[in-house]
Amino acid sequence: MARYTASASEGLQGRPILLRHQLAYGGGNLLGSGALAISGAWLLYFYTTFCGLTLIEASFIFSVASIIDAISNPLMGLSDG
Repeated sequence: MARYTASASEGLQGRPILLRHQLAYGGGNLLGSGALAISGAWLLYFYTTFCGLTLIEASFIFSVASIIDAISNPLMGLSDG
């Protein structure tokens, strides 16, 4: 098995990665992360324009949410697993 893997990897060296393969690989998560980025940008615009928050205050909201998410996700994984 290891011999087959080594010969297969040797044959791929020097082959260029086509643009269509790069776009297909990169676009795989476009709906998930792209929608999240657009909604986050719109929410940041809403906070600064209509709610009157400064950019630092609005960014702080996102930072606190990310920190809480980073702490709670492993805890949820431990409790559900």
